Amino acid sequence: MNVSIIKETNKKSALMWLISLLIPLGIYLFPTNTNFTADIRLFLVFVSLIILIIAFNLVDVTIAAIALPTLFVISGLAPASKAFEPWTYTTMWLIVGTFVLAGALEECGLLKRIAFW
Repeated sequence: MNVSIIKETNKKSALMWLISLLIPLGIYLFPTNTNFTADIRLFLVFVSLIILIIAFNLVDVTIAAIALPTLFVISGLAPASKAFEPWTYTTMWLIVGTFVLAGALEECGLLKRIAFW
């Protein structure tokens, strides 16, 4: 790979990380009042950080999806039972199972056979 392409990619990645960190920092610097409490501000910081990380594709979506409720629990915004409650619903496990099944079918080559049939 060309060195200039690597440097350009590193600059682009660094810029995306910088934007992903500066926007939540800007939200954190907003002053609080009776309507915009510290908890709401912290919630917006975490959500904007994760949304930007996913939008710029900086980390895997699975890591970001687990990081958001983890940040809520660590910061004390929500108890673990409420933050991770959506992961306990049957729809979530149906989606996970579908991805596992699709991965297995792709690995053994059955999806390609079905596509060419």
